[in-house]
Amino acid sequence: MASPVLKALKNGYKGAEIHWLINPALIDLLRDNPYVDSLIPWNKALWNRQIKEFHLIRLCSEIMSFKKNLSRHQYDLCLDLQGLFRSRFLAYLSRAKERIGFDSKEPGRFFMTKVISKGPQNLEMSSEYLYMLKELGIKVEDPLPFLVVPNVSKERAKSIIDAHGIKGPFFVFAPFTTRPQKHWIDDRWKSLGMKLAKHYGIPSVILGGRGDKQKGDAISNGTGNLIYNLSGKTNLVESAAIVSMAKLVIGVDTGLTHMGTAFKRPTVALFGATRPYLYTKWPKTKVLYVKRECSPCKRSPTCNQAFPCMSDITVNMVLKTVEGII
Repeated sequence: MASPVLKALKNGYKGAEIHWLINPALIDLLRDNPYVDSLIPWNKALWNRQIKEFHLIRLCSEIMSFKKNLSRHQYDLCLDLQGLFRSRFLAYLSRAKERIGFDSKEPGRFFMTKVISKGPQNLEMSSEYLYMLKELGIKVEDPLPFLVVPNVSKERAKSIIDAHGIKGPFFVFAPFTTRPQKHWIDDRWKSLGMKLAKHYGIPSVILGGRGDKQKGDAISNGTGNLIYNLSGKTNLVESAAIVSMAKLVIGVDTGLTHMGTAFKRPTVALFGATRPYLYTKWPKTKVLYVKRECSPCKRSPTCNQAFPCMSDITVNMVLKTVEGII
């Protein structure tokens, strides 16, 4: 959701080079982005493993090497778009003259030269990033997320779709994420897919990681060719390519759902325990969110795993929303 920042910075700072520090798994997703000049991989998993295994000398060596690599660029400005301790520390390692980031309860403010608020909570997609740009004096002409999928990934994705015998248009389901409080009811995905197929004559494709395959099978089993489970059969960029080809995207608060808006696909987002936004500048993205006294609880559920904020969203509510955007 931070991708609108790239285009705005490129337009706002004429002639500037923009480098993005990124998880290596996401590099292919930004490799062809015209607003990024360089991608710098940060091996978070390696650092975490060295901390867990108490390999502190190796960790210090990695940190010093990483700092040397960053500082040689002599950055003028580093923006921290997360406001986390680790992101502030990485900003500090850049040795940029200015290091600006979001205010938060996380430690490490002293790593930054300036901390700003996330602005008024207007519940619009990417609002905090747009507010930061405003504070920097940069005009934002297009606030929508922006992604570019490499052609080779599109071709691989098309081959995967063809190999499963999926012909013509299809819908995408993005039911999975790392936190259970974000999940919708499993049986409702199956019911939704079957009702969509009956009404529109279009099958649905489930996307997810390897760890989601069993749950995806539980949704698709017994549906014939109405719901296909591709969980674990695509990498992130191939999944993004499939999202870009979808007739419609329905998902919980996860990256694949947000990609639907980036690719300007009709999208229905199901939010409850988390609610990153309620509105977007793309009129065919609709958010279903049933407000409860305890929501959004984010990482601190108080409902004994019942998650009524998600169970309050019914299949019929989703179907009715789909009718308005498809």
